[in-house]
Amino acid sequence: MRVRNSEARRAAGLEAYEHDGPGINGAFPAPSSVDDTTLQAYASACEWRRLNPTVWREWEKQALAHATKGQCFSMASLVQAARWKDRVNSNGEPVRVNNNYSPIWARMLAAEHPEVEPYIQMRHSKYAAFFDEGTGRGQD
Repeated sequence: MRVRNSEARRAAGLEAYEHDGPGINGAFPAPSSVDDTTLQAYASACEWRRLNPTVWREWEKQALAHATKGQCFSMASLVQAARWKDRVNSNGEPVRVNNNYSPIWARMLAAEHPEVEPYIQMRHSKYAAFFDEGTGRGQD
C-alpha cells in the first residue's frame, strides 16, 4: 500500500515516517473525500503508533490470538485492556489512548494482518477511505 499523492502525504504528516505497514506508509488517503480534520486524526493515530510500539505489538498479538481461536473482537476491547496496565511510551511519558483513533487502528490491523479482518468488528467509517478496498471495509 502507498499514499496516493505527495500532497496528501504531506497533509497527513506521513513524510516523516519511514516505517513499513499500513497506517504509516501504507495509507490510501482520498484527498477529494477526506477533510483536513480527518487527515489530522489519521496522522495523529500514526504518530501515536510510532511512539507506542510495545502497545501496538501487544494489540497485534491479541488480535492474532482472537483470529486463531475464531473469536470476534473489537478494537475498543483492545484499547480498554491497554488502559488497565501502567505503561510509558518511547519518550518515557505515560501512555494515553484516544478512543477516536480506534477505527483507524482497527483498519491498520486488518490491513497488516488480513487473517484478522473477518473477526475484528468495524462499523462504517470515514477512515476506510485511507485503506485499499478489501481491507478496513467496515461492517454495518
